[in-house]
Amino acid sequence: MIIKLCTELFIDILSHFVNPANLYLEIERQPLKLTSDSDRQSDLNFFYDILRDACNLSPHENGWGNPPNNNDNCVAACIDRIKLKNDEILSHKGGLLWSTCQDILRNLRSDIVEVERQVLGGQLYDRRIDDLISIDTDVVNFTDSLIRDTLSIFQGINF
Repeated sequence: MIIKLCTELFIDILSHFVNPANLYLEIERQPLKLTSDSDRQSDLNFFYDILRDACNLSPHENGWGNPPNNNDNCVAACIDRIKLKNDEILSHKGGLLWSTCQDILRNLRSDIVEVERQVLGGQLYDRRIDDLISIDTDVVNFTDSLIRDTLSIFQGINF
């Protein structure tokens, strides 16, 4: 859910800076391509690369792709912190506890909200983060269990 939220933010930022008529050209210029719905990391990286290349955003003090200084709140610094945190999330192959995801969202909140404020001028992501943080873990655990049970049933069926 966190990666999806951040990918959507990157798409919204891109839509703000790139004329829709030119978007296809920018996408075609990218060596990294969009993937299936199951590969969110590549999608986030894809839109991150386009943001860097097509939006004429100035890099933060430490340069694109490097950890920004904690007190740097420019758009590029916030984007890099979001990207680096998502890379960290994806390095956990076994998944994360929902409480850990909630902590990550709380930590990412300021960067996500700052980017939205500076670029998009809204508060949609602030509310979405609140909604995600407030999800009852029992509901998440039940849903995850239900999905796993359903997948195991379908894996046993030969089509």
